[in-house]
Amino acid sequence: MVFVFLFKCVNEKTSLIFTPLLEQMAFNLQARFYSVYKDNMTSFYLQASAEITLEFAQKLSEILPFSLDFSFLSLKEITEPLDENPFQTTSLSKPLFMNAKEHQDFLDKNASLYADTLGLIKNTAFKGKMIHSPKELIDCLTQLKGMLKTQDFIPIFTSRGALSFSLKNPSPSVIFSDLSSVLSCTKLSLEDAKYLASLEKPSIKAPLKSVFKDTFKNDEIIAQLPFDPILNLLCRILQDEGIEFVFMHESHSCEALLHYEALFKTPKRLITPTKKFVLENNLSAIAFKDELEFLKETPHSIVLYFSFKRPTRLLLHANGSLKTLLNVKFAFNQIFNLLKQDEKASRMLKNYAAKFPDFYARIVELSQYNLGGANLLDFFRILGFVLGYSEDFCTQSVISLAKECLRPKGPRIDYKILKDDSLKMALNFSKIMHSAMSFRLAGVENEILSLGILDSLAEFLGNFIWDNAQNFSVQEVTIAGDFFGEKVFLDLFVRYFPKTLALKTHAFLDYE
Repeated sequence: MVFVFLFKCVNEKTSLIFTPLLEQMAFNLQARFYSVYKDNMTSFYLQASAEITLEFAQKLSEILPFSLDFSFLSLKEITEPLDENPFQTTSLSKPLFMNAKEHQDFLDKNASLYADTLGLIKNTAFKGKMIHSPKELIDCLTQLKGMLKTQDFIPIFTSRGALSFSLKNPSPSVIFSDLSSVLSCTKLSLEDAKYLASLEKPSIKAPLKSVFKDTFKNDEIIAQLPFDPILNLLCRILQDEGIEFVFMHESHSCEALLHYEALFKTPKRLITPTKKFVLENNLSAIAFKDELEFLKETPHSIVLYFSFKRPTRLLLHANGSLKTLLNVKFAFNQIFNLLKQDEKASRMLKNYAAKFPDFYARIVELSQYNLGGANLLDFFRILGFVLGYSEDFCTQSVISLAKECLRPKGPRIDYKILKDDSLKMALNFSKIMHSAMSFRLAGVENEILSLGILDSLAEFLGNFIWDNAQNFSVQEVTIAGDFFGEKVFLDLFVRYFPKTLALKTHAFLDYE
């Protein structure tokens, strides 16, 4: 009998990393096997009885690591005749990483394989002296624990290169001992935090619980779990003394106290998880002339580009060219003048001046400068300053406050479209400012109003995308720009995204 196990796989390189593990399992069960990779799918064929196949499936569920890039899809029996030639009985390559069971034993003091790297870590040296046994490894990591408690920085050459670790000097990058430590300190849900435990060991931007902000000297950190077996063991040894996390810095030291080479290396990777997919926050190192050059390779689709650094773009990519669907240029003076000219808005301004004289003075002061631009996030900076959320108009206070909101929705802010001087579609910024200031006057809490500003933007974009998809017969939407890397906005955007359209991500989230 022949059965095929189907796996979703990001690319052929990943397939080659995982298939030795499958082959080793099949070999141990004395089954014949072969694998094929095609179109993001790995098919692993197993020639064995139903009982052996069931045992293979059981073992697979026990030892296949949870992965972002490789996951089990289905199992089915092949009834039509197959060519016998490709089937093999021996595997030419060994797995480069520990399977789930081996990793468990590696960390378990009572297991026979405790601290045994199984030949997957080479050339391990402490203070220049080679380490040859699990006992020596434990001894050196115990010494490192003592040094971490007394010294400012400890340089270690890890599977991701030279890094410095500290218990005393806070850093935005934090390695936690395990998932429960992450959940204790941050506001990440288990649903999102679980990705930290995947084989690839990515990082996630995580807002901290209020009680921990002083400890970490931050409102938000880049959280991750140990990304190789040696770091994992070090963190477990630290955990025995109640130390749940360690700060990670770039290393500028010439000499690493601990040095080792891992056969399996996972690249540094920042992700933003949502209910529908995991967004990779990878930046392109290529220098592009502008954001339009960066976006020119997108497929036939509606393209949204929301970046903290560059102009906001809402585009249609059709017939090889990019066409602007919505103009998002704003001029603060023009917004202020429109508010003064409108009967309802001018009344609101008078009430705002009476209730918040200091904040109103900011509006008057800003109107003396020629503030403006084509980046919606620059407008949010100014809006946060006008609402009294920040002491300058360079801070992203609206986004920071929205992250603190515990409610799923905020008040509805008016995002409306008008025709600009050249009769093109443009965003009506005075409406946005009018409604936001009105809710501030009404006493809506800062965090709730800030979430409302982002929530209403996401709802507006959902409707805007749907209308334009109908008008231009488009089935796909491509998103790019580092603002999508902010979970607070990405979750809202996904919530309102039209369900019948395909949501694609650009090859890179943004560029340097």
